[in-house]
Amino acid sequence: PVLVEDPATRDARLVLATAARQVLANGLELLGVSAPEKM
Repeated sequence: PVLVEDPATRDARLVLATAARQVLANGLELLGVSAPEKM
């Protein structure tokens, strides 16, 4: 489970998820597509 994961691993996964979110948002903006608030 995520809550009992090693803190370094957990933090790395959070950083990766945040980076992926930013990349997707930038890509959608370049394409002129609006991103939904929730998926």
